[in-house]
Amino acid sequence: MNNSSIQFYLFIIVTSIFWLQGGLFARQRSLINYSVKRYDFTVRMRDSVLIDCTKFIPVEKKPAKGWPVIMFCHGFSESKETEVPDAVDQAQFGYYTFVFTMRGQGHSGGLSNLISTVEMNDLMEIIDYIKRDPLADSTSIAIFGASQGGIIPFMAVCNGAKVGTVLTDLASPEFASSWIENGSIKITFFFTIDYDTSIVRYTNDVKKLRKWTLSKENDKWDSLANFLPKGRDFLDKVPECKVPVLITNAWQDKYFNASGMIKAIKLLKVPFMAYFGAVGGHGADTTKEENDFLSTYDNNWEEYWLNNFYPGFADSAKYQYASSHFPRVNNHWSFSHFISHEWPPLNVAPLTFYFNPGGKLLEVPAKTAFDTAGFWNDLIDTSFTMQQAINTSFKGEFFNKRFSKNTLVFETDPLPNDYQLIGAPQIHLFYSSTADVCQFNVQIWEIKPGLDTSFVTRINYTDRHYKPGLIKEKITEGTSFSHLFQQGDKIRIIFTNLDTQPADSFLTTNPYVLPILKKSYNKVYMGKSFPSFIELPMVGSTSGIAKNNEISNKFRLFQNYPNPFNSLTNIRFSVDKPAHVELRVYNKRGRKVATVLDDDMPAGTHQVEFNCSHKKLFSGVYFYEIKVGNTVRRMKMVLAN
Repeated sequence: MNNSSIQFYLFIIVTSIFWLQGGLFARQRSLINYSVKRYDFTVRMRDSVLIDCTKFIPVEKKPAKGWPVIMFCHGFSESKETEVPDAVDQAQFGYYTFVFTMRGQGHSGGLSNLISTVEMNDLMEIIDYIKRDPLADSTSIAIFGASQGGIIPFMAVCNGAKVGTVLTDLASPEFASSWIENGSIKITFFFTIDYDTSIVRYTNDVKKLRKWTLSKENDKWDSLANFLPKGRDFLDKVPECKVPVLITNAWQDKYFNASGMIKAIKLLKVPFMAYFGAVGGHGADTTKEENDFLSTYDNNWEEYWLNNFYPGFADSAKYQYASSHFPRVNNHWSFSHFISHEWPPLNVAPLTFYFNPGGKLLEVPAKTAFDTAGFWNDLIDTSFTMQQAINTSFKGEFFNKRFSKNTLVFETDPLPNDYQLIGAPQIHLFYSSTADVCQFNVQIWEIKPGLDTSFVTRINYTDRHYKPGLIKEKITEGTSFSHLFQQGDKIRIIFTNLDTQPADSFLTTNPYVLPILKKSYNKVYMGKSFPSFIELPMVGSTSGIAKNNEISNKFRLFQNYPNPFNSLTNIRFSVDKPAHVELRVYNKRGRKVATVLDDDMPAGTHQVEFNCSHKKLFSGVYFYEIKVGNTVRRMKMVLAN
């Protein structure tokens, strides 16, 4: 392993530890501060593997039912010690807290099977151990974790584990498939299975995955695609979950597509809440405001399900999300926070752009019947191996003499409105290639007037079983995201054979997916006969009015005035015919704080007053929502006391 790879692995570890330590529960019961005793021990698993465990118990007389329990599960390649600071803090507030190191990692025995049902069964046995402990309240157990530490508990409750609640961050019930999405292998998957034995010790089956990943042969890819999801993906088990779940995912997760959890929330039959946006970890941007929100979000959920605190929390909006946008600060996006009572949020519709000759992205297909544009997958040295490319971190003279990055660029005209992307972009592609394996990496950028350009999200597709020269059609979904494109900016679509981007502090010079080491010329087809296009799920503006949506002509919601306001503001709306109108106000957590209007209204423009002087509302962001029939509009306002 070269120095660049070692530095990258250490960066991932340090980043994960920093985030997990920064994501402590913000306890409300600040008057409680018990002394705590630490117990270190091992628990023997069904196959005699010893798991390294620690529990922290308040040095006080235990409650009649025992102490409520919080378990902390660590991220991959780490150990229980990563979670000890959180466990100590929470034990001081009257909890029995428990941390353990997963098999094949740290001081636990056995071999890691790479986040699978093997590790899930270990967790289930540890839960049974805790339930037998007379110091623990077996009816009040919460499990918190991120990445591996979020996946395994969610997998366990979807397979019958009985606890009070699970808080799962940066996880997906189809994480294994996400690592090899659309035939493309994410480099974070390779780095995960390439850890030194001093960090993770693997089963022989996992070692095979590494060999298959590096191979140029299609049969090795077929083996990887077949075996990796087995015993790991569990989307089919989600409907069987009987435990309340709090879900938090990052749009910019370099490991797992948030689409996995978006699919899961449609299958859950238990109480849950979900946040998608700026969660620190896995290479995602975040902000202090979003971190503060998430800390309170976690705390309130835990307190509600373990101690029946904050009963109004159950009335909060089920979905919270944050959208990235300019300006970028220290090479990180800014974020705005939104709430929704359904997913996807209302009035999201595809905005379609067709690829046209001359690098143009237009809302209509090219007038010609047939046209193409292409780019080279330029493998200069056919003996060049993937291991060599990884060892160079895909940069430098040695790499550049053997492989060359190429691009094909398309761009829209300046946008006439603000648009909010919410969901997974989709490309409808007609293509051909000169090789039997071809890759189309599609990057989506926002371009401001001048030189300010920034990467937003991507779609990756690799055809591993292609017949050279054949024109094929493929519809491929990309990485779920939410982003606010601003009026006057352009959207740029880049096709490339090497999915790198400048100033990526997480992947550095490494590509998002491993390239194809076969020389080829890849074509994108355009025109009426083969109309390739990209669809972006958009709300037509930040106010929630969808472009070309006929519903938007039936009523309209305007920005409140004044805004920001101090106790009193006016809200204006219009309806084109008599209708029953409901107007409500919600706080940032999605809890209703006021019903301003619930009445039949005549056609025309109306103004109502929102006076919160008699309410105990804190300064900050609020949302006002108008509902006419089955259609809803939302806008933000700011209270400044």
